[in-house]
Amino acid sequence: MKYEDKDKTLNMERSIRLTEKIFKQYAKIYNDTLREFALDHSARVDAFMELLCVKRHLPRDLGKAAAVLHDAAKFLDNHPKEHAKLGAIKARTILEETKDYSADEIDLICEAIANHSNKTIHQDPFSEALKDADALALWSASPSDDLSKKWTDRIQSALIELAGNDAKSE
Repeated sequence: MKYEDKDKTLNMERSIRLTEKIFKQYAKIYNDTLREFALDHSARVDAFMELLCVKRHLPRDLGKAAAVLHDAAKFLDNHPKEHAKLGAIKARTILEETKDYSADEIDLICEAIANHSNKTIHQDPFSEALKDADALALWSASPSDDLSKKWTDRIQSALIELAGNDAKSE
């Protein structure tokens, strides 16, 4: 195993630890409907984010961290409004507590989380990947939902991109 491969494995291990930690917190949500949505939606965002990171050559482990934390303020602190901005603050605290992520990595993850609700403005590639993963997750759970219709162009573009044959595996 080359050093780079070992480093990638270690990075994925930290993301798996973070995912397990956050999903355990989501599993404790008292309201059944919210708990089920938190777990299902976060898992879908995680899966789509990983695919998009591979396709777009973005760091998968950081993508997984952003995916599982992107709605943490909404699900854990009951902040449905401004949850992106508040979620970035919560994510920063959680990531700093793990001591597994550098300051630059935390900044990248938190910027994407802060930006993820503004799907009409184009931003940096990592933020765009999280926005696309979030939109795809909502669409895959409920294709006829109003939000899915609102983001039709974003969803269709991401689906076309993922269906392409030029994805390179890591």
